[in-house]
Order: sequence, then C-alpha cells, then structure tokens
Amino acid sequence: MTFEEYLTDKKIDSAAFRRREPQRWEEYRLVFEQVHPESFTTQKKFVINDLRRLYHLAETPPAAAPAGQPAQPARPVMRPAVKPVVAQTAENTEPPVENGTPETEAAKKPARPVMRPVVKKPAAEAETPAAPEPPPANTGEPPIPADTAPKKPARPVIRPVVKKREE
Repeated sequence: MTFEEYLTDKKIDSAAFRRREPQRWEEYRLVFEQVHPESFTTQKKFVINDLRRLYHLAETPPAAAPAGQPAQPARPVMRPAVKPVVAQTAENTEPPVENGTPETEAAKKPARPVMRPVVKKPAAEAETPAAPEPPPANTGEPPIPADTAPKKPARPVIRPVVKKREE
C-alpha cells in the first residue's frame, strides 16, 4: 500500500495535501514507508483527523469495471422462509389413532438424554469411609465426636535465619 492509497483510504485528498504542505506530506510519506500502516495510524491518529478536516476527500462513485471484466453482481437479499399455512379440514382435525390410543407430541419425539455435570469429590472426602465405624465396646470413656477427632499435625513453619552483622 502506498502513502497515496493510505490517504485515500482515510478520506484525505492527497493531491491537495501535497500541494499546500509539500514538506509535511514528504515527511509523513517517509515515515509511512518505514512502518506498518497500522503503526502509522497509531502514531499520527490525531494528526490524521486534523488532516481529514482540512483536506477532506469528496465521495466519488466507484469506477465502472472495464469492458473485458464483468461487474460484481449485487448480493442477494435473504428473506426469512415463510411456512405454508395448512387449511384445517375434517381429516386434519382428528388426531391420528394407532392401536386405539391417540398419538401425542411426547410419543412422537424420543426423549433427549439429560446432560448432568460431573462433580468429582476432593481426595480428602473420597478417602473417608461411607459408613461411620461402630463405637468401641464399653471402655468407660465417652466416645469422641467426629468434629474433635485428632487431625494430622500441622506442618512446621520454617523461617530463614538472618544473622545480625557485627560491627
């Protein structure tokens, strides 16, 4: 893409801009040739808006295709499909009967399987037995509730030792 094409794409009249400010036009062209067009747009965003206001490119109708090439056809307009209305007659009003029972909508369609999310239990819960253990025989001590059962000892906290400097 050339600088002139870029200016046309941004709706800036390149010829008028070049005629009135040749030094600025040349400076921007050199920068444009060194960077990607999107980078140039990011760098000069506010300047481009001001240039568009000063040198606005008038809207021109698209050029006709050369005689050797056919013009692109217009896109067809898509319209929603209209369902035909079926006139109700005496034949259509009665539900179909099969083996002496009327057929219903639910009987026509097979049941869809219900998808349920799979929830995996944490490893700690998976290890616990499903049924609680029976209490021990009469030992004279009351049973320990499950809430206060002894748990694994806590891991010791290791702190670094910082030696003081001696002066």
